[in-house]
Amino acid sequence: MENNIIPETKELIEEIGEVIKPKPELKPSYTKLIIALLIVLVLALAGAVFFLLRQSKISNNLKSIEPESAIKNSPTPAPSIATSVDTTTWAIYSDKEAGFSFKYPADLVSVNNGELKNIDGISMSVAAVKLADIPEDLPSLMGRKDALLEKENLAKGEVTNPVKIGSLTGSTSTEYSRFEVCSLFFSRKLTFYPGDYRVSFILNGPEKKIVQEMPSFFKVDESNCGLDLVWDHDKVAEFDGLLQKNKGSGMAQKWYNTFDEIVKTIELTKPNNASISAAPISPSASVSGLIYKNETLGFQLTYEAPYRILTSKDDLSAYPHGVALIYTGGQAYDIIIEVWDSKVAYESEYSTRMADITIIENKGKFITLLNNTASKENQKVIDSAKKI
Repeated sequence: MENNIIPETKELIEEIGEVIKPKPELKPSYTKLIIALLIVLVLALAGAVFFLLRQSKISNNLKSIEPESAIKNSPTPAPSIATSVDTTTWAIYSDKEAGFSFKYPADLVSVNNGELKNIDGISMSVAAVKLADIPEDLPSLMGRKDALLEKENLAKGEVTNPVKIGSLTGSTSTEYSRFEVCSLFFSRKLTFYPGDYRVSFILNGPEKKIVQEMPSFFKVDESNCGLDLVWDHDKVAEFDGLLQKNKGSGMAQKWYNTFDEIVKTIELTKPNNASISAAPISPSASVSGLIYKNETLGFQLTYEAPYRILTSKDDLSAYPHGVALIYTGGQAYDIIIEVWDSKVAYESEYSTRMADITIIENKGKFITLLNNTASKENQKVIDSAKKI
């Protein structure tokens, strides 16, 4: 039968047999070699990664370390200035007549009553003046009328930047220039009214030192001010804002903070300064509810809030014939009540304002009620006046 197979078919069968014939397995020695090579390759890669990471860490550490020369030459940041300080070693300023005292750093501040003369450091000026001794009309709201009005507003809390002084209220302000473009100074002021006094406390900072330490807020205005540095007025508010946030530099911040620390130490030393009451009433007059009655002069009137009666010596200091002032808290007293010995006396005083005056004649005296602000409401109060 073998001889009956076609030659071509026999060859095909033999080729298929060769294809499907099982291959011999690799020898064990070759398998071990391949595994060893793979292990060596993995170890080599791990070593390379470790080396690169180590080099990167060393490089970063070197960058973070500056040479000693760089440290010495780098600018030292200004130390922050504390918002509160130890005042136990400060000197004491006392005014027994006006009835107040406070502490101040004698090593930093020079005290000058009157004009400030020390321009190298921080300078302090203190002035306590009796209200009765202040001229009636002075510029810049410094006259007696302005002082009395300010005292009333402080008592009511109707002021900007109020500060507590014991049981009283004072008013603070900060000035950096005044009147003209070349004006440049650093001044913080406190005003308060203990008893019959007006106290003005001013702390001035050294101009040249502050300008030198914070130069970015100043400029040269050669056409108006020559070659001196003056305010860059667009930056004044920013300058003040930095000091308020305790982020100023050097002497500017020290001046600003020293003012606040001194104000905190002010004490009232007279018993009558411990509180501020409504305007006292003279022995011959009394206020009962909404009725003002003056038994000595024999008259009374009625009034309503917001009118108030002022009869103290300080309130009447501008009116030598004054008996009482009726006031609502505006820029002027509303009704002025005075007493005169003769008709000629009051007619001479108010010759141009007779239409604003109501006269009550009683017990040989002439009582005038002046509608000072010429309002209908005032006139209603005046018309209520009668003899008793």
